[in-house]
Amino acid sequence: MDKTTMVGNQETSYPEESEEPLHRSLFGNDCFRVFCAVIPPGAETLYHRHSHDSLVVVVEGGDQATSVRGPSRTDRFVFPGPAGVFRKLRAGIEGLLRGSMRFRSGEFFATLYRGHPIVHKVAASRKNADALRLMDIQLLAHRPAPIEGESTAARNARKRIEVPRFVVYTAKLNPGAAPLSFRATTPSLVVSLDGGLALAGGTLRDDVPAELGKGQFRSVQCGERLELGCASRAVSSALILALR
Repeated sequence: MDKTTMVGNQETSYPEESEEPLHRSLFGNDCFRVFCAVIPPGAETLYHRHSHDSLVVVVEGGDQATSVRGPSRTDRFVFPGPAGVFRKLRAGIEGLLRGSMRFRSGEFFATLYRGHPIVHKVAASRKNADALRLMDIQLLAHRPAPIEGESTAARNARKRIEVPRFVVYTAKLNPGAAPLSFRATTPSLVVSLDGGLALAGGTLRDDVPAELGKGQFRSVQCGERLELGCASRAVSSALILALR
């Protein structure tokens, strides 16, 4: 992969996200790669390059400041729902007034960097109580043919983000309520936003627990059926990312 990026009038080489020391690889297949950046209070990443469309999930929030080399690509951010434009505006105002932006645990947004790569570094505020944890789900070029039928996520969950290459749904699962049935018609990922997410059905594997904690996830193949339920005393939130 070409790792050069134009900065001013010069071409400069930067490490990819996978080579940045604070980014840890969690999972990879033909369709997705999943990384988690863990940035302790007062620490910062190296300048590194993002060149894929991705979904960023804030597992543990906090204040952070981003420094960009080259184009900022803020137009490539997509926040969920009709309020997404106001979230982007608020992020810009926070950056101007405070020099940093606050990420809240459980929020998520798409970054569309395919063909529009960005080079940046992220610094976590010294005032953060815990390490900033950002999950980055990269979409790769492989696109298996979808199977027939509608993903039941479209009926049983709320659509939050829809971009050319993927759709994101969320569902609130109440304690004691009937589970949400989910059939994947394209490769998908299920992410637990706040813990206590129970899984049943599908092809359960030894490396994936039947109950997902906060920030844990499971890949779902075409045709698999899962039931998502609440395994805690509080409401559990599930995120479903499905390829298009």
